[in-house]
Amino acid sequence: MRTNNGDSTKAAPFEMELNEARRIVADPSQSLAAHMAASIAICESSAATLYDLVACLSSKDHTMFWLSTTLLHEHTSVPKRFDQNGFIVIDTDYWRSYVFALPDAGRKTLVRRRPKVLFVCAINKQRSATAERVYHDDKRFAVRSAGVQSGAVRRVCEDDLLWANVVFVMEDDHKLWIEMRFEGMKLPPIKVLHIPDVFEYMDVELIEALRAKLEPELEAFLKIE
Repeated sequence: MRTNNGDSTKAAPFEMELNEARRIVADPSQSLAAHMAASIAICESSAATLYDLVACLSSKDHTMFWLSTTLLHEHTSVPKRFDQNGFIVIDTDYWRSYVFALPDAGRKTLVRRRPKVLFVCAINKQRSATAERVYHDDKRFAVRSAGVQSGAVRRVCEDDLLWANVVFVMEDDHKLWIEMRFEGMKLPPIKVLHIPDVFEYMDVELIEALRAKLEPELEAFLKIE
């Protein structure tokens, strides 16, 4: 947008991305690939409303199917309709009538986002990798894992910390490394699990230790969200 004196000013990248996605979804001349990319952007945006999801449903037939099974099934609390085989019914008019019958506040609050959780250890081979695997299919959360050392399978980066709503590290040193490495950056909450590096990947005792430490923290975090 432009100010009155002619100087160009940019909206926040996140807002621009959502607005651009809305524009693409509303434009029937856009390609299916463009609609899919825009739909994903809307799905990932915490600023999107249920109106946006319904708009996506109306955009393209293939997008309707993808969004019915992904966005509406995983990211909203709107009642689902299933056929006799257990597949979600693709009925745009049903979603529209349901959404537009809601009070204004309800249209926005029905969109429910999964908290994003980052697990961190030293080299991302045993502890954090196991935590990611254990919670990979948990519908309550979206998860990633990384390590702090230079030789890590996947090293913690700025994008991870921008993405995450909460970070769980295995040791105090891991928290200190993140705070020093990304000094000046607004960091998500970082919680230390105090799980030592004495386990192999997917070790039964490691899984038990992770669940014992993480479940109370994750449940408490869900209540805050």
